[in-house]
Amino acid sequence: MLQQMSLSSKLTEKLEQQLSDTLDVSTSALPMWCNQLMFSYPFVFSSEAKYKYFKFAAFGQPQKQPHQFRNNSITRRKFVASRSRILEAAAQMMEQEDRNAVACEVNMKMKLA
Repeated sequence: MLQQMSLSSKLTEKLEQQLSDTLDVSTSALPMWCNQLMFSYPFVFSSEAKYKYFKFAAFGQPQKQPHQFRNNSITRRKFVASRSRILEAAAQMMEQEDRNAVACEVNMKMKLA
Protein backbone atom coordinates (compact mmCIF):
# COMPACT_ATOMS: atom_id res chain seq x y z
CA MET A 1 0.00 0.00 0.00
CA LEU A 2 2.79 2.43 0.94
CA GLN A 3 4.62 1.56 -2.26
CA GLN A 4 1.56 2.35 -4.38
CA MET A 5 1.23 5.72 -2.67
CA SER A 6 4.88 6.46 -3.41
CA LEU A 7 4.57 6.02 -7.18
CA SER A 8 5.16 9.21 -9.10
CA SER A 9 3.31 9.31 -12.39
CA LYS A 10 5.20 12.44 -13.46
CA LEU A 11 8.61 10.88 -12.86
CA THR A 12 7.53 7.64 -14.50
CA GLU A 13 6.27 9.56 -17.51
CA LYS A 14 9.50 11.56 -17.74
CA LEU A 15 11.65 8.40 -17.48
CA GLU A 16 9.64 6.68 -20.21
CA GLN A 17 9.98 9.79 -22.34
CA GLN A 18 13.77 9.65 -21.91
CA LEU A 19 13.81 5.93 -22.74
CA SER A 20 11.85 6.58 -25.92
CA ASP A 21 14.38 9.21 -27.08
CA THR A 22 16.25 7.19 -29.69
CA LEU A 23 19.31 9.44 -29.73
CA ASP A 24 19.78 9.34 -25.95
CA VAL A 25 19.24 5.61 -25.77
CA SER A 26 21.40 4.71 -28.77
CA THR A 27 24.33 6.73 -27.41
CA SER A 28 23.74 5.59 -23.81
CA ALA A 29 23.35 9.24 -22.88
CA LEU A 30 20.41 9.14 -20.52
CA PRO A 31 20.42 12.06 -18.08
CA MET A 32 22.18 11.33 -14.79
CA TRP A 33 18.95 11.84 -12.83
CA CYS A 34 17.52 8.70 -14.46
CA ASN A 35 20.29 6.54 -13.00
CA GLN A 36 20.40 8.32 -9.66
CA LEU A 37 16.67 8.12 -9.01
CA MET A 38 16.36 4.57 -10.28
CA PHE A 39 19.03 3.31 -7.90
CA SER A 40 18.19 5.52 -4.92
CA TYR A 41 14.39 5.62 -5.14
CA PRO A 42 13.17 2.79 -7.39
CA PHE A 43 9.80 2.73 -5.61
CA VAL A 44 8.72 6.00 -7.27
CA PHE A 45 8.61 4.35 -10.71
CA SER A 46 6.02 1.93 -12.04
CA SER A 47 7.07 -1.68 -12.53
CA GLU A 48 6.73 -1.24 -16.31
CA ALA A 49 9.11 1.74 -16.28
CA LYS A 50 11.60 -0.16 -14.11
CA TYR A 51 11.44 -3.11 -16.50
CA LYS A 52 12.13 -0.87 -19.51
CA TYR A 53 14.99 0.87 -17.70
CA PHE A 54 16.69 -2.34 -16.58
CA LYS A 55 16.20 -3.91 -20.00
CA PHE A 56 17.94 -0.89 -21.52
CA ALA A 57 20.68 -0.95 -18.85
CA ALA A 58 21.33 -4.64 -19.43
CA PHE A 59 21.07 -4.85 -23.21
CA GLY A 60 21.10 -1.32 -24.57
CA GLN A 61 18.99 -0.24 -27.49
CA PRO A 62 19.06 -2.64 -30.42
CA GLN A 63 20.78 -1.00 -33.37
CA LYS A 64 19.46 -1.36 -36.88
CA GLN A 65 21.77 -1.15 -39.82
CA PRO A 66 20.65 1.11 -42.71
CA HIS A 67 19.86 -1.84 -45.00
CA GLN A 68 17.59 -3.31 -42.33
CA PHE A 69 15.37 -0.22 -42.47
CA ARG A 70 14.79 -0.77 -46.18
CA ASN A 71 13.87 -4.42 -46.33
CA ASN A 72 13.12 -4.90 -42.60
CA SER A 73 14.53 -8.41 -42.59
CA ILE A 74 17.61 -10.03 -41.19
CA THR A 75 19.16 -13.17 -42.61
CA ARG A 76 18.71 -16.15 -40.33
CA ARG A 77 21.28 -18.94 -40.07
CA LYS A 78 21.12 -22.22 -38.17
CA PHE A 79 24.22 -23.84 -36.74
CA VAL A 80 24.65 -27.21 -35.09
CA ALA A 81 27.30 -27.45 -32.38
CA SER A 82 28.64 -30.28 -30.30
CA ARG A 83 28.72 -29.56 -26.57
CA SER A 84 32.31 -30.76 -26.35
CA ARG A 85 33.39 -28.34 -29.11
CA ILE A 86 31.13 -25.37 -28.35
CA LEU A 87 33.92 -22.76 -28.27
CA GLU A 88 35.41 -23.91 -31.56
CA ALA A 89 31.95 -23.94 -33.15
CA ALA A 90 31.24 -20.42 -31.85
CA ALA A 91 34.56 -19.13 -33.23
CA GLN A 92 33.85 -20.74 -36.60
CA MET A 93 30.35 -19.27 -36.69
CA MET A 94 31.67 -15.79 -35.89
CA GLU A 95 34.32 -16.05 -38.61
CA GLN A 96 31.72 -17.05 -41.19
CA GLU A 97 29.28 -14.27 -40.30
CA ASP A 98 31.59 -11.50 -39.08
CA ARG A 99 30.55 -8.93 -41.67
CA ASN A 100 26.87 -9.83 -41.94
CA ALA A 101 23.88 -8.85 -39.86
CA VAL A 102 22.64 -12.34 -39.09
CA ALA A 103 20.34 -13.79 -36.47
CA CYS A 104 21.93 -17.08 -35.45
CA GLU A 105 20.17 -20.09 -34.03
CA VAL A 106 22.38 -22.72 -32.44
CA ASN A 107 21.22 -26.29 -31.92
CA MET A 108 23.23 -28.52 -29.63
CA LYS A 109 24.08 -32.08 -30.63
CA MET A 110 23.19 -34.28 -27.70
CA LYS A 111 24.73 -37.66 -27.05
CA LEU A 112 22.11 -40.18 -26.07
CA ALA A 113 23.28 -42.50 -23.33
